[in-house]
Amino acid sequence: MTRWRIILGVVVLVAVCLLGCGLRSTSAPPPPEDSETEKAQAAMPPARAPTHASTYVGARVCSECHTKQHDQWLGSHHQLAMQEATPDTVLADFDNTSFKYGNVTSRFYRRDGRFFVETDNAKGELQEFRVTYTFGVTPLQQYLVEFPDGRIQTLSLSWDTRPREQGGQRWFHLYPDEVVDHRDPLHWTGAYLNWNYMCAECHSTKVRRNYDADADRFRTTWQEINVSCEACHGPGAAHVQWARDLEGGQAEKTDPTRGLAVLLKELRGVTFEAGKATATMTGTRGSTPVLDSCARCHSRRRQLKETYVHGQPLAQTHRLSLLHETLYHPDGQILDEVYVYGSFLQSKMYAAGVSCLDCHDPHTARLIATRDQLCLKCHQASTFATPKHHFHSPKSAGASCVECHMPARTYMGIDVRRDHSFRIPRPDVTASTGSPNTCNQCHTDKTTDWAFNAMKKWYGKESWPKHYGEVFHAGRQTAPNAADGVKRLLADPKQPEIVRATAAHLLGRNLTPGILPVLRAAARDSNALVRDGVLGAAEALPPAQQWALAGDLLRDPVRSVRLEAARILAAPSAQVPPTHRAALNSATAELEAMLRRYIDRHEAMLELGVLYNKLGRHAEARERYEAAVRVAPFDVVGYVNLSDLHRQLGQDTQGERVLEEAIRVCYRKADARHALGLLYVRQKKYDKAMSLLKKAADEGPENSRFAYVYAVALDSRDRTAEAFSVLAKAVARHPHDRQILGLLSGLHEKRGEVEAALKYARRLRKLAPWDDGVLRYVEQLEGRQKAGEGEAPAEP
Repeated sequence: MTRWRIILGVVVLVAVCLLGCGLRSTSAPPPPEDSETEKAQAAMPPARAPTHASTYVGARVCSECHTKQHDQWLGSHHQLAMQEATPDTVLADFDNTSFKYGNVTSRFYRRDGRFFVETDNAKGELQEFRVTYTFGVTPLQQYLVEFPDGRIQTLSLSWDTRPREQGGQRWFHLYPDEVVDHRDPLHWTGAYLNWNYMCAECHSTKVRRNYDADADRFRTTWQEINVSCEACHGPGAAHVQWARDLEGGQAEKTDPTRGLAVLLKELRGVTFEAGKATATMTGTRGSTPVLDSCARCHSRRRQLKETYVHGQPLAQTHRLSLLHETLYHPDGQILDEVYVYGSFLQSKMYAAGVSCLDCHDPHTARLIATRDQLCLKCHQASTFATPKHHFHSPKSAGASCVECHMPARTYMGIDVRRDHSFRIPRPDVTASTGSPNTCNQCHTDKTTDWAFNAMKKWYGKESWPKHYGEVFHAGRQTAPNAADGVKRLLADPKQPEIVRATAAHLLGRNLTPGILPVLRAAARDSNALVRDGVLGAAEALPPAQQWALAGDLLRDPVRSVRLEAARILAAPSAQVPPTHRAALNSATAELEAMLRRYIDRHEAMLELGVLYNKLGRHAEARERYEAAVRVAPFDVVGYVNLSDLHRQLGQDTQGERVLEEAIRVCYRKADARHALGLLYVRQKKYDKAMSLLKKAADEGPENSRFAYVYAVALDSRDRTAEAFSVLAKAVARHPHDRQILGLLSGLHEKRGEVEAALKYARRLRKLAPWDDGVLRYVEQLEGRQKAGEGEAPAEP
């Protein structure tokens, strides 16, 4: 993934995903969420071996009865997810080997049976570090270094474990095409490679981060170092007791729980009905406990609760990411690292009741059959494994099910992962949205038209049904009439729930009159993911409409929905409808407690700052913003938020100093330059303002607001010709931006260029057909055109 997807995600002024770094704080500890046993364990010194709490028993005890499953698990990716660094576990060359990256030459060596690396530290100086743990096994192995304050960091220098003939058996850097030095937020000593938050939950069993804000240190514990039996099945002590009671005749064999919090066994099969080439699932539909258990780690999500409760729906402890443009292509194909589940939810397989265990052995973590043979369990070979279906020579890539229906993308340099949406290749969708398709990924010398014509010829179809990717693409671009298509997606019960949820969220970018009833209906949807998506749209509404739409979601039984509603609706008590005050207070307290548990992350500090500011708790907001700036000086969001708080309090002098510092130290400076330019406008320092607004527009062309504000400023300084030049670039990049179109039309009208003004006004009218003001403006210009006023200049 690209660096700014990792670092900043999709949010400009408030961080929604917790991915930040450490803080020294004197704030009170968060309210407890663990049991008394868990609280006692959290107070113990860091565990580096199982510390069998009363409810967890460990893999060794499980193996006494489940020998076969235990033996299958040995050697699996789960069993090898994390290990102590020993000669048996370390796969890399530590025989005094060196590797140069940028200006740093790192050295790997052994001493007294231990493993060491000499590499650059957080100050850019060479330092020796002991490698204490290995991380993963194939196609790469990473290495962990433990620091005195309890942080465990992942080296960016990794070992390619593939065979030499495949390019492996070598050291490589995770960011080979750029130089990440000690000043970079992606440096291995920084927050984005911190094991305690970024990795631990999914590589070990029963992890407790145990961050002590007062001491600014971690005392992280785990039950078992790797992904063991109880990571999926939950605490095993009661199950062991059930088995012993059963042996002693004191328990019923038919006990449905068997002493476990969740049963993951599925009694399922497939059957082929007469005349159908695709099988039907028999037995129970895809098990929600199974899917939730896998999705806990195999998804792009945000952790909401440190103590995972086995058997609860995923949304009670995690918030799943929707099909946002930084994560997925318009048609839902994988773009960033999204870890399978979001793709799978889009698939016909999921809709038909298929679950993870239908394809993957849970103990070996391998496929239960080889590639295409697995597909042919449910799809008859006589229909699908034939050139009459795939139209390729039998042993070519084009004849392979997975190559055509599970396109691959490479992450971490060498880690190839397949899309699990099992989609039909759609070159026509590529042509309309820019999403990739497997035909042209293989036939790179051919056009999408060539690929689509071939498919039309093969399958005898001139067109395919409209794909939701085309609707999403239009919605992302705020194209004319995009809202109509997005609303239809949201209302269509046949669409995957993650598609409907994304459609709900996307309506916030495509607001039209009459949209509130559509969103209100979706806010009552039985699916929590859809309700969550509605809240994304609610954020774009005026406060009164927000309360009408989302107020009841403060009482939602699902935690992820409830917390998101609190984040959006937070306000001083006097501004809250009396009927919702108690619910808001409760949900806001829950949100605040959750964020404080992750106060080592600068994004949590930022979100707390935003929350406190919305609640009118300005001193606490300032404290959080200042803390975020201290621990993440690379992130412009903290500076801009802090400066804006100073603006609200009439303290522009302090805000000016904050933004000047941001411009000096941040990677992305455009937001800070724009904010400082506006501050100088307020101070009537126009020359300084113009310089900064220009630089912001030049450095941040993806933000149409920068170009719009700069063009307005140019026109106000009688530099209208320059304003047109800025707007010409902006409208080419943002053809459906209403502010840009409106300004272009207005400037042309001001110069007496009626036809040019009318052209942009009509484009604006198509985007906002409900806007009576735009209609009257168009009619006024049309009247002037008929009267022969003005001439159109050359296109700007």
